[in-house]
Amino acid sequence: MSSEDADRAAEIQHLMRIGGNVIAFITNSADMLNRTYFAINLGREAKVLAWATSTALGFISEAPQEYLDITNDIRKYSDSITQKIEENPEWLELTPDGIPILHATQLIGIWGSLESFVGDIFKASLKYRPELLDGKAFEKINLPVSLIARDSDELYSTIYQRVLPPGSGQIGKLEDVLNMVNLGGPIDANLKKELHSAHQIRNLWAHNAGIADGHFLEQCSYLGYRLGDTVEITADRYKSLTQAIVDYVSVILDRINKRGFV
Repeated sequence: MSSEDADRAAEIQHLMRIGGNVIAFITNSADMLNRTYFAINLGREAKVLAWATSTALGFISEAPQEYLDITNDIRKYSDSITQKIEENPEWLELTPDGIPILHATQLIGIWGSLESFVGDIFKASLKYRPELLDGKAFEKINLPVSLIARDSDELYSTIYQRVLPPGSGQIGKLEDVLNMVNLGGPIDANLKKELHSAHQIRNLWAHNAGIADGHFLEQCSYLGYRLGDTVEITADRYKSLTQAIVDYVSVILDRINKRGFV
């Protein structure tokens, strides 16, 4: 393998690892969400079990003292579990749609990981392919000579900040960034629409507590909300939005493979 091919192989491996990390983050987020719901459901069962155990042991009055001492300890802990759950009943009230605020906070973090992923892909591409800097997108960038001479990660981060378009979280803007490093491309219309929804819903929860405002209604009129409505993220909606993000990361990774050794 030539030196150039070795560099290309290292580049592909590096970029694929970045994408794998994002998908792992999203997968782990989903796993933590599932564990949270499992804990809530387990809490319901624990309350019933604790109450039944305490009640059953209460019927035992004639037994060796050692046994009674143990049953009293079990009853004490069972009663404590029951009391704690009764003092915080809202934690056990899980609707079929799940907990929208939990889905929203997860979505905010996951979209942030997507934005970071695109930025990391951009910077790594410049590092492995400095000839990309001859492109039109970089013509007007002026950088200190000292920064250029260092050829460090700081250099590529600075370039990224200089070319980052306003409203860079939008799917179109993310594609603009990828186009600068020859990794842009077509996106399925349905996937693009779902990604647009994810970004707008993410922004609404991050900046307006999930309450539909004029901007959101203009951007997502197809979702059918009215001004002042709370845009709740149900369990199914959360799954579809996060799956769209995973699918988009996969699309980008596929583009990296296709760009390959060219």
